[in-house]
Amino acid sequence: SSGDSDSDSAIDVGETWTWTVSYTLTQSDIDAGGLTNLATVTVQDPSNNSISVESSSSGNTTSGTGNGSGTSTTLTASPQLTVTKTANTSGFSSPVVAGDIITYTITAENTGNVVLDTVSIADSQTPTGGSASSLTPTYSSGDSDSDSAIDVGETWTWTVSYTLTQSDIDAGGLTNLATV
Repeated sequence: SSGDSDSDSAIDVGETWTWTVSYTLTQSDIDAGGLTNLATVTVQDPSNNSISVESSSSGNTTSGTGNGSGTSTTLTASPQLTVTKTANTSGFSSPVVAGDIITYTITAENTGNVVLDTVSIADSQTPTGGSASSLTPTYSSGDSDSDSAIDVGETWTWTVSYTLTQSDIDAGGLTNLATV
């Protein structure tokens, strides 16, 4: 981008040439926590011998390969998962009776900047004043590329239905908690 002050396409004594390069980050770069970039400049000396020098952030004057050091860029991982749970009670009788069905919908959205994998879900339900029991949610949708990981921006959905018992009604309600 600059440095050839006399436009002769040769790095003259005392000249400093500068190049710039742009790179578009990939999700893999962010997931890896960073990247390293190494540049090599190759020139011809007056005797037509090729000289290659690799870059380093502090400057490198030693020719050959393996003498430079890449410029490292650290990329900060910000894992974040937003989990939402709703209860659909639209099919309840009036008044509510044992046998009515609650359908819970659980969503997990990756709102961070790294891919989240090894996904598991736990769902427990506790009648008011009672003891907890486990429910088994069923995966519905969201893994758009079938990689079993919640990619950045992806939202996964599970559903689970529960049939009310008379004990639930007598207890005055239920508390349901999902953990992804």
